[in-house]
Amino acid sequence: MTNLHIGPATPDLVETVVALMESAYRGAESLTGWTSEDHLIDGSRTNFGEILSVLEDPKALMLIARDSGGVVVGCASIAYEHGACSFGKYAVTPRQQGHGIGKSLLAAAEESAIARFNAIRMTMMVIDGRIELEAFYERRGYCRTGHVVKMANIHAGEGMTRGGDLLLNEYAKPLLR
Repeated sequence: MTNLHIGPATPDLVETVVALMESAYRGAESLTGWTSEDHLIDGSRTNFGEILSVLEDPKALMLIARDSGGVVVGCASIAYEHGACSFGKYAVTPRQQGHGIGKSLLAAAEESAIARFNAIRMTMMVIDGRIELEAFYERRGYCRTGHVVKMANIHAGEGMTRGGDLLLNEYAKPLLR
């Protein structure tokens, strides 16, 4: 997508980011994109408190992508710990998926991990069996590490009646300077 602007999120955008993530992963609108988890998981994808905590954490960064009209069309976060950044809170509005926004956000997150935290590695968790997502990350240099956890161990929350038994595979990529 041309004229895409990626930069840090600010606290006034918390509700916008929550709405974006919900639209990309839950409900009818999510079904118009390719990232929907609506058929796998119940409950909210995120909430106001989770996003605000990322924005307030000095070892984290939330990025947002805006289109040429200034509309928020994507988001992603990184959190630094022990030389690596974990990647998450990643979403692109369903109607804009497939136009390069996600690729641009991932690249910006990698660059930010190096520039801001001097990170040498990026990790992420991907739902086992989401072939299209696994392939997306693999095309960008991410590989499975062999570390697997149950969704319920890290993401189970109120309202989750389906999905707690899913497995999450860790993917990682060295960050080159």
